[in-house]
Amino acid sequence: MVNHRPIAVEWDTENLISKLIFDENSIAPTGRYLMRGGICFPMMTDLGFSGYAILCGRNIVTKTNYVFEEREFKVINHLIEDEKLIYEGLSSWFPEMWKTYFADTFFFNQDYETQKKYRTQIFRSALANPSPRFLQVKWQDKQQPMHTIFEKDTLGQLKYRSKGGLKKQMEIYSTGETEDLPALHALKCALVGMDKYIIDYDIH
Repeated sequence: MVNHRPIAVEWDTENLISKLIFDENSIAPTGRYLMRGGICFPMMTDLGFSGYAILCGRNIVTKTNYVFEEREFKVINHLIEDEKLIYEGLSSWFPEMWKTYFADTFFFNQDYETQKKYRTQIFRSALANPSPRFLQVKWQDKQQPMHTIFEKDTLGQLKYRSKGGLKKQMEIYSTGETEDLPALHALKCALVGMDKYIIDYDIH
């Protein structure tokens, strides 16, 4: 079985990056990673109403981007009715990402009212502790972030699950049926955000 999560993690306080230790069956090598996520807050699409969160790690040496985590969601806080869990909320996912990867920064690109509503819910949630950071990314041409994805994919610098939701939505996009795909939007935000804000770390 392929393991996607590290078996140990350390926080590099000097370079502000994560040192991830993987076993021999992992999709990624042990090394230092810039950990950043992308988020698409819930929206109505041809696939229904949903949002998507992705966590990527960029290997500092190889520059390869690994999608370590992906999560579809509909609500921020757990929706419980008659003592039954109807929908699992996203809030509890954020502290899990911090504990596992030391990751707390996520990029987004959505209209003001939508992102404000959901960000406020996250900040007020007792489950989202420590509270994540959100940074807005912008692009003038809507095709530009897809060019970023295809370029990295072509160069072998993008790795993701072969049977995950992101893979399925990449396949849907290739058919030309729809462009409103939450997982793909979250990936766009993560990769464009890292490209825009990354610095060249001096690895000691």
